[in-house]
Formats: sequence, C-alpha cells, structure tokens
Amino acid sequence: MLNYAPDLRITVIPYGVDVAAFRPPEIETERRGLLFTGYYSDEQNRDAVLWFLRHVWPHVVARRPDTTFHVVGPDPTPAMRAMGEIDLRVRVTNRVPDVRPYLHRAAVFVCPVRMGSGMRGKILEAMAAGTPVVTTSVGAEGIPAVPGENCFVADDPVVMANHIEWLLADEGLRRRLAENARRVVAERFSWDYTISRLEETLERVLEY
Repeated sequence: MLNYAPDLRITVIPYGVDVAAFRPPEIETERRGLLFTGYYSDEQNRDAVLWFLRHVWPHVVARRPDTTFHVVGPDPTPAMRAMGEIDLRVRVTNRVPDVRPYLHRAAVFVCPVRMGSGMRGKILEAMAAGTPVVTTSVGAEGIPAVPGENCFVADDPVVMANHIEWLLADEGLRRRLAENARRVVAERFSWDYTISRLEETLERVLEY
C-alpha cells in the first residue's frame, strides 16, 4: 500500500489478550508435561502437531520417558488420534470449555508451527498465563521474542527438544521465562493497551 501511497497514515493495532483472565494461577501447583492448543481444521496446526510428534517428541521421551503431551482443541484428525492411541503419553482432546486449566498444569507450551501467517494468539495466552514457551521462528513472528529471556525459539527438532529438556529440568528457568513473558504481554498486548491504541487512532481519523 505504501508503494502506491507513500504518505498513507498507517497504525498497527496489536493483537489483544485479556490478561485479567489469562494469568498465572493464584495457587501454583506442580506443572508437568507439554501442551499445544489450536483449531485442527487449520492445516498449520495439524502440520505442527504431526511434525512435533514425528521429529521432536522421540527426542523428548528418550530423555524423559514420563513426559506427557496434551494436544487440546477441536477437530483433531484421525492421524492425530491414532498417534495418541499408539503412545498413551500423547493425550488428544477435542474442544474443551476452557484452556486455562491446561495452561496452568503444563510445564511447557510448545508451538511448532511451520507455516501460516499472522499473530499467534495461543502463544500470547500461554505467556500471559505464566506458561513458558518453546516455539519455531514462524510461531514467534510478530511477537517480541527474546530467546533465553522470555521464550525459546528453535526450528531444528534436536534443538527444540534441548530447549524443552532445559525447561523441564530447571524450575527456576521456567519461572524466569514465564515472569518475563507475562510482563511483555501485559505491557504490549493487554486489552487495555490495544483498545487505547485503537481509540487514539479513531480520534486522529475524526480530527483529520
């Protein structure tokens, strides 16, 4: 658009998260296992789950055989369900009334998406809920991700498994990443912030 109209006034309103609803639990309990959430009618989410199970998951359970992986969301495919039947540590749900209990129980939120575009609301919700995130570079697009400070980013299966292992093994590291990530979301992606940006933009339009 700017190629056609270089003087065009553009404001980008970021994705908003209800940080009052998506927040760490008041009483922290033991966090275990991995979590991914999504709508599996979307190809990018189907691909993410199957790629993770085929290429990353074997490295994770080779080191930590008691790890579980919850795949949460509507319309899981027969292939996804079949992999859950083969490996009982992979727990494939369907639609759930609320993803927050799953976020509060998970030690790590994984987002192994390799295609698609747009903001990953699932990552921001996980960060807001205090669940540390390991994602691909595609998953981190549009998010101020600082690897090792507020998340981990990896596209290689072995590297991703290493990051997951570090988080599973180190509660202090999980807590530090979670606190930093929550702070970023609260400051830059909360509903209060995004709505104020929208209102400012609308006021400028009316003045113009």
